[in-house]
Amino acid sequence: MNKKLIFTFILLVVHSITYAISLKKRTTTFHSCETFIRLETFNIEISPDPLVSGQIVTFNASGILNNNITNGTIQVSFYNQNASDSFYESNETYIPETLAHTSFTVNTTFTTPDIPTNYTILAFIDSVIERNDSVFLFDIACAQANVGF
Repeated sequence: MNKKLIFTFILLVVHSITYAISLKKRTTTFHSCETFIRLETFNIEISPDPLVSGQIVTFNASGILNNNITNGTIQVSFYNQNASDSFYESNETYIPETLAHTSFTVNTTFTTPDIPTNYTILAFIDSVIERNDSVFLFDIACAQANVGF
C-alpha cells in the first residue's frame, strides 16, 4: 500500500512540475544593440508580450541618456533572423525635448506586422545635434530584442 501511495505522490509531483513549466510566460527582453555598440541603450516594455501578428502593440520606452534629446523620435524596426533587411518599420514617434541625465518616457503604438518565428526588434532614438553651425540628425540610443533564437 505504501509503495502505491509513494508512486502516486511522485507521479502527482512530476505532473504538477511539468504543467507549471508549460505555463511559463515567454517575455521579450531588450538589451543594448549588438551591432551599434557606440550607442547608449534604454528600457523598453511591450504590451502585449509576447507579440502577436496583427494586434495593436504599445512600446513604452524610458531611461536616462547622456545626450540631450532635441526634436527626437523613436522608431521600431523588425528584422528577419539574419537582421540584414527590415520587414517592418513603425512610424516615428516624437519625444519631448529632454536634457541629458534626465529621465524620459515615450509610448509608441502600432499594429504588429506578420512576424516569423525568429526575428529581431531594433528601436532607435534619434536627436538633432548642432555642431559648428550645422544641424545633424543622429541615432543616440538603441535597444534590441532577439526573439525565437
